[in-house]
Amino acid sequence: GQTVEGVEWVDLASAAEEGWWNASTDGMELQVETDATVEADPGRLGELLTNAFEFARHNGAETVTVRQTAAGFAIEDDGESLVDDPDRYLAYGEAVPSAESGMKLPNVDTFARVHGWSVALVDRDGGGVRIEVLNVQVE
Repeated sequence: GQTVEGVEWVDLASAAEEGWWNASTDGMELQVETDATVEADPGRLGELLTNAFEFARHNGAETVTVRQTAAGFAIEDDGESLVDDPDRYLAYGEAVPSAESGMKLPNVDTFARVHGWSVALVDRDGGGVRIEVLNVQVE
């Protein structure tokens, strides 16, 4: 949870592919729709992405998409929608949808906060969750 001190420009697509490699994805498909670079600690960015991908697996997703946004980047899945207040999913101790997956989104939030970023969760039309990582320096 300590603030990162050393950051560098990291290729978001490469970081997503590495995070995917480190995650347990059980046959899900990754789509990367960006050529952006982000100012980040590469290891912690990788952990953020790995946790987001593993949440998607627990959330019943078949496809996960990483894309650049105006304020940073987003990780979207096509799994289940959130059932209530999205902010509670970012709190440790919430078993959503299970005790194991209940740790994934709080970890995403922690890895974002150490960069000075923030996280917003949004239900996607047609199902799934969009994890928006905001306040990111993007090129």
